Amino acid sequence: MKKWQYLLIALTAVVVFFVVFKIHLDYHFPYHVDEWHHISESIRLGNYGEYFQVLRMEQANKFTGIEIGFHFFLFLFSFVFNLVSVYQFFPAIWAVLSILALFFVIYKKSNNFWLAWLSIVFFASIKSNVNITGIWFFTPLSFALPIIFLYFYFITEGIEKYNKKYLLVGMALMLLLIPIHSISVLFSIPALIVYCLFHYKKVLKNSLFIYLLLAVILAGLLFYKYVFGTTWLGIIPSIIYNVQFRYGWGVVEDKMSLFALYSWIGYLLAVIGALFLIFKKEYKKYSIYLIWPIAVFCMMIIYRLTGVSYLSPYQRNLYYFIIALPFLSAFGFYSIIKWFLKIVDKIPLDIRYKYSVRDLTIFFVSAGVIFITFFSYYYVSKRFELYRVVEKDDREMLTYLSQFPRSTVMATPMISTAMFSIAHKDPVGDLVFYGNRKDVEAFYLSQSCDNPGKIIQKYNVKYIIAPFIIDCDFSQLVYKNNSNYLYRVK
Repeated sequence: MKKWQYLLIALTAVVVFFVVFKIHLDYHFPYHVDEWHHISESIRLGNYGEYFQVLRMEQANKFTGIEIGFHFFLFLFSFVFNLVSVYQFFPAIWAVLSILALFFVIYKKSNNFWLAWLSIVFFASIKSNVNITGIWFFTPLSFALPIIFLYFYFITEGIEKYNKKYLLVGMALMLLLIPIHSISVLFSIPALIVYCLFHYKKVLKNSLFIYLLLAVILAGLLFYKYVFGTTWLGIIPSIIYNVQFRYGWGVVEDKMSLFALYSWIGYLLAVIGALFLIFKKEYKKYSIYLIWPIAVFCMMIIYRLTGVSYLSPYQRNLYYFIIALPFLSAFGFYSIIKWFLKIVDKIPLDIRYKYSVRDLTIFFVSAGVIFITFFSYYYVSKRFELYRVVEKDDREMLTYLSQFPRSTVMATPMISTAMFSIAHKDPVGDLVFYGNRKDVEAFYLSQSCDNPGKIIQKYNVKYIIAPFIIDCDFSQLVYKNNSNYLYRVK
């Protein structure tokens, strides 16, 4: 690569960082409840065995420990940084790592700088929302993105080129991802099976690939057995049951338009790119980039027909489908440009004028495509728009509460979601993951002190955070700020 190419990649990385970070310019805390949950779990991981106790206690509920690798990553960062303060930067940083991984993969595969650069531009245009998540948030899914690009590349290149080092790296990346976000491994199984059938002669000659695959499967089984506590006899039926994600699995189920996350021009260029790959007979070289989106799209169709998504949830499959398209979009656009250049070369004009017209046309068309691609990047439907879990006053209140011994605290579901992350206290119930949200809502909606008093006794609550004055015998005001009142239970 030339110096100017490195500079363009660096500039693109900076732009992507600020495009993603823009949503945090006026809000300096994590947006998504999942982000707060992962901060809480990373703190539990460092609490001398508490994480594994909760793992068993909550096994039948939301938390199953299958993302312990991600929590361990955050736990390591917590030695140096206050996670609540720095978490706002993680999505943008990881978005940059994702585009660099994608650039590396496409550039190595094609040896074409512009094709690789266009791929990361189209990838950066993929939207996010609170249902699908995406690169606006730092979750196991976004953490997995660069690893997904890399393991697809190294495994397929290792098979095609009989490269043992590539196979080792690819399988190692897949193995690394199992305790971080196992769904980001499971979703690839259909695509990799079809790919292996497509290249069956090379697969059969790659005995190392078969041995490594068996090792990854065994490691996955061991991890699953530990997390879910199943017996060896019951492990297969348990896995079959747990990889069926039925309608209603997600907190919010929505069909969601394909255009909610990717631009119409991106889809159009992806179709054109696929057609160019086929007609130019380059589909063998880039077969995985055709098989991947087709396989995942078939999984999405099965879900819409049966109400069951196998191996990974529909919401995740939608995102896995879309992240497979940027290369095809880039290939489609690049092929159109090459076709245009051939036409221009045939026009009988003076070379100086011809090249000027050519360069200006390419520049304005490229600028127009990029503009259309990013035009509605920050538009999110009201149903899935960003929400704020806590505000500045809420964090101040929770920080004040953190000085007291650990206990159970009654707070609204939103504040309770950030409770353990900031105050290191146990909430009666948060928005999604822990406790009993219905009892929390009943507490704050009660018109008298009788029912709240019973709820306080039921959970042995020591402190109450309320957005209004509580005039009950069991409450004693300890602290207040502009938004909340903190009470000690007598």
